[in-house]
Amino acid sequence: MANLPPELWLCVFHHATHVPGTLVPEIYANASLIGPIYTKTYSAALRETLVTTRALVRVCKQWWHLAIPYLYRSVYIGRARCLSSLSSTLVRSAAGKGTLVGTRPLGEYTQRLDIAIRDHPENADAEFDSLATLITCMPHLAIVSFAITSNYAVSDLPNNIIDALQHSAASLRVLDWSSTRLEPSTSRIVDLLARCTQLRILNCPRLVWCKELQHGSIPPTVTTLRLHALIPVPIATAYKHFLPHFDPNIVRRPGSTALQELILDLNRDLHHWKDLLHVYSDQLVSIQLYVPSLYSINVEGHLQLLARACPRLRRLTITSDRFSSFIRPHLVFPSIAYLGLRVARAQSPKPDFETLFTFLEELRSTVPSLQVVQLLNEHNVRCLLKTHTKFAVRALQPFAAAAPFRVEDKEGVLLTDRLKMLGSSLASQP
Repeated sequence: MANLPPELWLCVFHHATHVPGTLVPEIYANASLIGPIYTKTYSAALRETLVTTRALVRVCKQWWHLAIPYLYRSVYIGRARCLSSLSSTLVRSAAGKGTLVGTRPLGEYTQRLDIAIRDHPENADAEFDSLATLITCMPHLAIVSFAITSNYAVSDLPNNIIDALQHSAASLRVLDWSSTRLEPSTSRIVDLLARCTQLRILNCPRLVWCKELQHGSIPPTVTTLRLHALIPVPIATAYKHFLPHFDPNIVRRPGSTALQELILDLNRDLHHWKDLLHVYSDQLVSIQLYVPSLYSINVEGHLQLLARACPRLRRLTITSDRFSSFIRPHLVFPSIAYLGLRVARAQSPKPDFETLFTFLEELRSTVPSLQVVQLLNEHNVRCLLKTHTKFAVRALQPFAAAAPFRVEDKEGVLLTDRLKMLGSSLASQP
């Protein structure tokens, strides 16, 4: 083993530390999950690979030299107390101190940065300064995620961190604010996004919106956009305070953008999203709707708006806490080919599934373009097939021939086939 060439060790290290779906370009396939669902899916694996790479670089000098790019390729910050030491290490490395001769500064290896702080601040101002400094030492960042799970910070993102992100703006492909902590101020996020010339995926709490300006505040390269709210402003205010690089006397309506998928939280009234949908109506092929349970949401109105405003729409995903939160009688759907349903509640009672399959029966005649319905939460599927097995047998019978549409799990397996496999498994048990 000691005589293995470095090329083989690099191959071993790659397979030992690689987390599929977390780096460019693999992350693009997970664009529709951007936000808390993506964070929950991959955060544990990112932490585990950090433990592995830390062990690899401690074996010997040769392994340090070979494995150090993998250690710093993806940086996961889970504790605020680590910020100062990490920042000092990166600064010293950038100055050529404390590293082997001929190696690159450690921060240049970093492609992904997760700020997932889960403890409490000891000296918040100093920790923010350290965070800004270490970001400045990472000139090739492609992915930045803010997914703070504690009450670490209640203020807006400090200006020095936004300034630091601007150093990597040209290389950024994914910006993800998955938590309500350290949100960027409205004016500064517009300034940052204006410099993100290669951005593909954006999960942003708030964006300035001006109908006359149309998509001036959204980078034209973004293909997937998740929004919690728009900040409507008059065009004069937009030019003066948020978009100073535009001259209202010479600006022209922007050309088409790359946006194809829009993910919206329906915590606002119907008219909040109306202008935005009309602006991008000819481009959108996929929309996700997050339906909160604590509000009286006009689901019917939103679906009717999509049917009118988005003629190219082919994929629609609805997420809520339970099926009854969004299912209503006689809903009018766009001419979609795919419908994804995700319910956060892991164990649903039988009446919830009865509501679901009454709804699916109605779709058979009201949405002739529909080809696939997927239940995207595996817990929902297991609850249906294992807890309510007798009901599942009856409810899935009309869909056994996969006509007029398939009812699948998130992997594309027919629920009728899974039911058969479950029956075979039960039959084989003594």
